[in-house]
Amino acid sequence: MGFGAFGGIDIMYNGLSNSIKSFYKNQLSPMSIDKYFKYINVPISLGVDYRYNVADNIGIMCKAGIVSNYLKVTNMEASMFGITTKVSNKLTSMLGLRLGGGILLNDKISVMLDYYPMTKGIVKSTTESFGYKYEQDLKIDVDILTATIGFWF
Repeated sequence: MGFGAFGGIDIMYNGLSNSIKSFYKNQLSPMSIDKYFKYINVPISLGVDYRYNVADNIGIMCKAGIVSNYLKVTNMEASMFGITTKVSNKLTSMLGLRLGGGILLNDKISVMLDYYPMTKGIVKSTTESFGYKYEQDLKIDVDILTATIGFWF
């Protein structure tokens, strides 16, 4: 046990909660929403970890590292009377940290909680409707908390 290094590439896919969908539905009424935003995060992390055995088959583990996160907010579409309004977003990146801790069972299975606090990101967004385009930079906060079960080889 002791200190070690880790590297990781994760893929996280999140849709909108029902309350946020209701908010958009109410704000865009009487339009019908054909496609809602979804968020795809790909954090690439590198850092150090520390493992300590508290019993023969049980250990605790903590880790800290730096992260380069790539975020894609998928397109959203709404329509009314045969006219579609489309919001598209470009891929963006941001830096952050990865802080985690958990338990290690039999040196083979880990149960972890990881927190990824990120810097503020800018998403370049384009709205197209009625033949017009409107571009804007949207500030976005990304903080991710994950619970994972890992299998060590």
